[in-house]
Amino acid sequence: MDEPFDPYYKWLGIPPQEQPPNHYRLLGLNLYEIDPDVISAAADRQMAHVRTYQSGPNADASQQILNKLAAARLCLLDPISRTTYNYELRATQSERLRSREPDDAFAQSLRGAVRYATLEAERQWLTFFRLPGAYLSLGSDVVNEGRFRDELCEQYCRLDEILHRYQALRPIPLQNSAEAASKRGIGSWRPPWLGDVARTIRLWFGTVAYHYRRRAVLRGIGRLAYSTHREASGPEHLVGRIEALQSALAETEDRLVKLSEVPQGQFLSPQRTAWLLAGLALLPILVLLWLL
Repeated sequence: MDEPFDPYYKWLGIPPQEQPPNHYRLLGLNLYEIDPDVISAAADRQMAHVRTYQSGPNADASQQILNKLAAARLCLLDPISRTTYNYELRATQSERLRSREPDDAFAQSLRGAVRYATLEAERQWLTFFRLPGAYLSLGSDVVNEGRFRDELCEQYCRLDEILHRYQALRPIPLQNSAEAASKRGIGSWRPPWLGDVARTIRLWFGTVAYHYRRRAVLRGIGRLAYSTHREASGPEHLVGRIEALQSALAETEDRLVKLSEVPQGQFLSPQRTAWLLAGLALLPILVLLWLL
């Protein structure tokens, strides 16, 4: 059995799931188009195309669609009629969205959880890496230029103390083998190389601690200088970088706060959904560790 002829689909490319089409879809326009020249040109184009079928076997269908095209053109070209029609169209679309909400609730919850996880990762990156790195650069510049030495006297003294302790770790070369033997002690059971290895390990750990503590103090100097003097704390590119990172961090935190709220019609917020999914993902690993 042949399928019934569908002029909307065959002539205008409007599939059955989009029928009956609204005025914008019927004329091939973007939704809520307001330019009268664009509306008029689209209506003329569609009507000229449909008129080519007036003399064929589907002349009645052609005339019906021409009437609808003319009505859509008159409605959208009149500002008052268009405003009223747009209001009714928005109400209809909102009703359709509400009717689909139960089916899409799980998908929306998953999308919200992915957005929350992405933003939380971005917040952690900004908080623990990008922003501290910017403060470190500013603090290094402040120390290199010797700015705010009186105001940040305590921090400068801590840097000197850290450097002094690091220098104290450096081994003092011995003058000769007799002196080295006296340092180890006569008849010592330790082989000569063992002391060198111990000093090397001690120096390595001391170097790591020195760089870590020094960077921490420099970050503190940069943070204090920026919070106190802002634009006058350092070069424009360093200060601008800190301002941009702080703005990005504040924006990310605001978006995370919004995602912590439970959307209407749902039981869990995107934040709680993300933590729940993380817990479910870690559960098999914890079970395996417990079994092993």
